[in-house]
Amino acid sequence: MAAIKLEKVINIPGFSTSGLLMMHGGIKQSLAVDDNTAVEKDKPYGVRAFPDWKEMSDAIETELKSRGVKFHAVPW
Repeated sequence: MAAIKLEKVINIPGFSTSGLLMMHGGIKQSLAVDDNTAVEKDKPYGVRAFPDWKEMSDAIETELKSRGVKFHAVPW
C-alpha cells in the first residue's frame, strides 16, 4: 500500500495559529510521555516508532515559520 502524503489529508495552512500551536504542543507532550516511559514498557503513543508524527510536526513547524510565529521545535 502506498503512503498517503500528509498534505493530501490535512490542510495545515487552513488551521488557525492557535490550533497549530496546540497540535504542536500535543506532539511535544506525547513525545515526552513516550521518552519517559520505562524501556521495558510499550510506548503509549509510539511517536518515534511512526514517521507520521515527525511528518506532522515538520509540516506544522514549516507553517508556523511562514507565519513568523516563535516556537520551540520538537526535540527529535
